[in-house]
Amino acid sequence: RYPYEQMMTPYDKLQSLSGTAHYLNSGTTFEQLDEIAYAISDNEAPQRLNQARDDLFRSINKSLKSDA
Repeated sequence: RYPYEQMMTPYDKLQSLSGTAHYLNSGTTFEQLDEIAYAISDNEAPQRLNQARDDLFRSINKSLKSDA
């Protein structure tokens, strides 16, 4: 098993490696990416995703019912 203390998200692993900033798009910094990555909690992100998915499928279902 992988030690719990060493577990990281792919983004955290990328940040932990030296010299990876030059792989980012021109003009993009880790500080900018941090703002995006940490804007919402790990629990809120899937809630937002599920809500958006539900809204999408409701609109598709509504559209299909009105066409019938």
